[in-house]
Amino acid sequence: MDPQKHCDFNSEEISDALARITSSVEFEKAYRLRQLLEHLVTRQLAGEEDDLKGYNIGLDVFEKGKSFDPDTDTIVRVQMVRLRRMLEHYYLTHGKEEQIIIEIPKGRYVPAYRVGGRFDNEQHASQVADAASLLWQSIKGWVASKPYPFAAALGAMLLFSWLSSSLLPTIKEPPQKTVMKRENYRMPRGPSIAVLPFANGTGNKKYDLLIRGLPAHIIESLTRFRELFVYAPDTTLGRDDEVEERLRTARKLGATYSLLGDFAVEEKKLTVSAFLMMTDTGRIVWSKHFERQLSGDNLHAIQINIAASTAGQLGQPFGVIHRMESALNSQIKPQDFNAYQCILHFYKYATRETEKKHLEVRKCLEMNIAKTPNHAQSWAALSWMHVDEYRHGFNPKKDTSISALDRAFIAIRKAIMLDPEDAFIYRRLAIVMNLRGDMEASQKAIKKAVELNPYHADVLAHMGWNLKQSGQWDKAYLFARKAIRLNPSHPPWYMETPFWYYYRNQDCNNSYRTAKKHYLLVPEVAIREIMLILAGQLCKQKDIVENVKILNENYRSFLTKPRKLLHDYGLSEPLLSEIIANLQEAGVAFDSNPSKI
Repeated sequence: MDPQKHCDFNSEEISDALARITSSVEFEKAYRLRQLLEHLVTRQLAGEEDDLKGYNIGLDVFEKGKSFDPDTDTIVRVQMVRLRRMLEHYYLTHGKEEQIIIEIPKGRYVPAYRVGGRFDNEQHASQVADAASLLWQSIKGWVASKPYPFAAALGAMLLFSWLSSSLLPTIKEPPQKTVMKRENYRMPRGPSIAVLPFANGTGNKKYDLLIRGLPAHIIESLTRFRELFVYAPDTTLGRDDEVEERLRTARKLGATYSLLGDFAVEEKKLTVSAFLMMTDTGRIVWSKHFERQLSGDNLHAIQINIAASTAGQLGQPFGVIHRMESALNSQIKPQDFNAYQCILHFYKYATRETEKKHLEVRKCLEMNIAKTPNHAQSWAALSWMHVDEYRHGFNPKKDTSISALDRAFIAIRKAIMLDPEDAFIYRRLAIVMNLRGDMEASQKAIKKAVELNPYHADVLAHMGWNLKQSGQWDKAYLFARKAIRLNPSHPPWYMETPFWYYYRNQDCNNSYRTAKKHYLLVPEVAIREIMLILAGQLCKQKDIVENVKILNENYRSFLTKPRKLLHDYGLSEPLLSEIIANLQEAGVAFDSNPSKI
């Protein structure tokens, strides 16, 4: 059906549809896009279509000066592309039952409207083309890996049919008109945070740019962490009163946490102090002081750097906010967890993977997916549960015709279709594709994750892991170190890439120190014994005899197939053969000749 003019719907219906869109979690986080959409629709409803031109939008929405030239400054065109994509995603997910579809036709800035319940084929294709292409390529790879081509092809057809019907929007007649409450359009979310104005302690108004710029950059950086609900700048950055006044603003919003601070300048040295508070009590739960040298016009670069560091430490899966929320939720029984609390439970499991915890987390995720089937992160976390069933043999499911790795693949593709802008999901996709042997797809997925959130320590550490696997050791080390700096409370696996970097370079002190720290933090798994044996051997330590004995007595699966485990940790030739030879020399008793395994 062709888009219809707004006169075919009354203004109240269009305004209601607009309100539901802008109250959705995606648009609540995307302040500028929400503001842009509201501007376009309200101007049109007011009969001011002729004013909807690139130059006017640049002045009215993006606060450009009169010298703004839309031919050289592409901000309006770029943001319009983002707005169209976000609208498409909204109508593919929790807006799929809308009766009025709001569209911005390409090449124009005037909204158009059509009856809901149908999806334009061109729009649909632009939304899912990349995901569908990767999905089909992966299914073809899966078919080729099966021993019976005809049966595999039939299975692939059935699988693709099921995925298409369950993941892609269905073509159907417009539903009956219903009135839906605003809450029905909200996806499950985690804690909320209000980033409040920072106080200017210099007394010099020339630094007012920093007052507005730094919190705005922090907000933009925090919105990349999809578990957090971040209040838009226009609701939090309009006041520069005393601390209690700013907290009162946050309390009215209902924010769980409030971030505020101040800055001072002395002899070209900028000092920024940031504080994270519990909004209801005013209790400070995190603070950080940044010192930067001012030189020339580096103020913008300083803002970006401090914002990235702040958002990274607060929003990480193992960062300040999630640790606080985990502690607060520790008294809640897993069966009573909501979707976000299940994700916290998943993060805790990821730091210490045990079979008992695996079963608890999997049940929690499956239960919440049944209640909230469109929660993308739950599907991504469930994919990891299937991965650990495949890798470690944890809690194998009975009476299933689909392997654990294939179930992991199906779950992560569901997550991608629900939220194609979440770095957390693409990181899980990278792992699944790596285990399926598709290194090209794995590399693309982790690069996409870094692009979506360059402040996500898990993503950066995983990029280091992938680069190590492809032999790019120096780059791998830099990514791993950046991840560790961003998240000082990182899980132990972050240290593995630096360890192998040190070991490969025969750096005795750093490799032994890293192995000892790793050993103290991880549960009883073979890799911790392996790392300590190799580092001790490199440094000629005599106390590794006990570690060799533990490895020989307790890790039969590694002694049988050492290459498989070491390969699963991202190690390749020639380092892999060197490691096995050194372990043999240290006294590790492999079941057979490792070079032939």
